[in-house]
Amino acid sequence: MENNNNTQNLLVADFDMALIAEFFKGVTRQGPGSIASTLNAVKIIQESSQNAQLFNNEYHILDIGCGTGTQTLVLADYTQSKITATDLIKDFLSIAQQKVLKKGLSQRVSFIEASMDNLPFATESYDVIWAEGSIFIIGFEQGLKDWYKFIKPGGYIAVTDCSWFTNERPNEIEQYWKDNYPQIDTVENKIKILQECGYEFIDAFNLPDECWIDNYYQSMQERIELFRSRYRFSQGILNFVNREAQEIDLYMKYRQYYGYTFFIGRKPMK
Repeated sequence: MENNNNTQNLLVADFDMALIAEFFKGVTRQGPGSIASTLNAVKIIQESSQNAQLFNNEYHILDIGCGTGTQTLVLADYTQSKITATDLIKDFLSIAQQKVLKKGLSQRVSFIEASMDNLPFATESYDVIWAEGSIFIIGFEQGLKDWYKFIKPGGYIAVTDCSWFTNERPNEIEQYWKDNYPQIDTVENKIKILQECGYEFIDAFNLPDECWIDNYYQSMQERIELFRSRYRFSQGILNFVNREAQEIDLYMKYRQYYGYTFFIGRKPMK
């Protein structure tokens, strides 16, 4: 890694996974979101379904890329469903498990260490696949394709992913996302991708600013300041936290052009 303070061309993938895990395990959540947005997606699924058993104790949710379990706990608190949550980072899973144990929900919520591109599950074994702030790891289209087989006919998928809110953007933010997440696209185009992957489109809604600023970046900023103080003599770590700070700055400057969208689809009945 080049030893300088220029973070303009550095990607998350340029940094060690252990560093990324250490940083993000101390952030309140590992991506933008809120209790309200999670519950809104649940409500949309409920209103679109004719299934009286929806989200009862026979229902099984697969939460992919669960992180430290923020949305996992929301789903467990507000539904009666069984939940299997996966992540590849052991520290995240450990924190999530402790949250579940503290709330006495371990009989309904289980955790598995697994890569989202190699999940160890049987086909058509889940009623809903949930993925908040995680599908970007393998890409929106790839995730929709790979996970389709795990959903029961008539089951749902609910994911959040970064989208353009406008057809034209300033070059600075266009280039940033082209470098960091080439799969970013307009909401309309992502809906088309969802349909091309075999799903019926149910609904989509954009996450409000507070999902980023209050629920994600505020905690991240505290972590950035801690790491700058604790690791002030480690240029590699400083490069990483400076890159995260750059992301915050760009969002505050350009948030009218992009953000996270909740996409909800349904696998057709056979």
